[in-house]
Amino acid sequence: MKRLAERVLYWNIVADALGSAVFATGLAFYLTTMVGMSASFALSLIGIATFVGVALTIPIGVLADHVVERNLLIGIQAAQLVSSLLVLVYPRSAVVTVGVFILFVLNRAVSTVRGSIPTGYLQRPELLVFKSRVRFGTLVALALGSLIASGLVMIGSAGALLAIPLINSLSFLVTAVLTAKLPPVPRRSSGMKGNRLARILRPLTTLRPSTTLRPSIELRSLVGLGAWLSAAFAVYLLSTFVSETLPFVIKARGREFAWLLFVSTIFGITLAYLTKRVQIRRQKGDPQQKNTGADPRVLFFTAIAVGLISAAILALVHFGFPGAALFVAGLLIVALLSELSLTVGSVALWDIQYSYGDDERRGSTVALFTFETSMGMALGPMLGSVLLH
Repeated sequence: MKRLAERVLYWNIVADALGSAVFATGLAFYLTTMVGMSASFALSLIGIATFVGVALTIPIGVLADHVVERNLLIGIQAAQLVSSLLVLVYPRSAVVTVGVFILFVLNRAVSTVRGSIPTGYLQRPELLVFKSRVRFGTLVALALGSLIASGLVMIGSAGALLAIPLINSLSFLVTAVLTAKLPPVPRRSSGMKGNRLARILRPLTTLRPSTTLRPSIELRSLVGLGAWLSAAFAVYLLSTFVSETLPFVIKARGREFAWLLFVSTIFGITLAYLTKRVQIRRQKGDPQQKNTGADPRVLFFTAIAVGLISAAILALVHFGFPGAALFVAGLLIVALLSELSLTVGSVALWDIQYSYGDDERRGSTVALFTFETSMGMALGPMLGSVLLH
């Protein structure tokens, strides 16, 4: 059952990543050409939907702790499929606006629910290896999806553009079918009594320290949680800032440097593969390992420091107007350091979010960290707009 669940979850995430990459890469061209939507309206729509999705992250995670997670995930993926079909079948502004809005809201809900499901099948050391494999597979899917979308956009015909939401719809269909194939897992009982609404809302109170703890322990507990959340936020803020700003810096310099956009993906795949190999080797050497082999505080500190250096070099390259050779070298360093920061920070995040708290409220815990990383991903582009203003 464990092996089946691991394979199903892996391909579930990879299939979603492939469809999302095609959709995200070709969305701007599809909306402006097929639908006639202005670029400013499209960006505003995506931004508002992202923030709504972030706001729903914790309630969805709490809900996941009190219903059958598999059924909840199937429901969300079915809603994604319907929304994507709306974008495909009715390329009219009003209908597409609703479809795109729902899709970007549900993106965060899927991450929250699917992030808590593996704990029902895998032990914590296995989760670290699984997450490393997933990150590598996801990056490969993102690279493939970007290439497919780029080809469709270059063709430019109506049929080619309609293939963008079609592939996205097929990916949602595949993920829903795969989710339905997940073997049943015993529910984690929270031990709470009372009406259903109270059971859903009660875990939010666990964010406050227990009244049975001494004040000094309560303070340390709150400070510790706040530090982990802040670190996760900072890593994803810096990573998204670089990834979203880099294309504009390249565009301002000239089309001949467009090949640099693919370098970050290549670096990401390489680093993810190395991380996966390290985690697999550690698990084989010590199947009962309790951590990644490094203090998460050190990993987070390293990730944030490297991310800051990457962002600083990007700003220097943008404002310094260096020659072509220095421009290319600078952006290669930026791409490498940014991916290194995200990889190291992700390993620390996986370690913390699957060890902090207890498994009875794992969905709520994952949702809390997902909320922070989502806020970083939402604010990163805004920071980039300040740099480029």
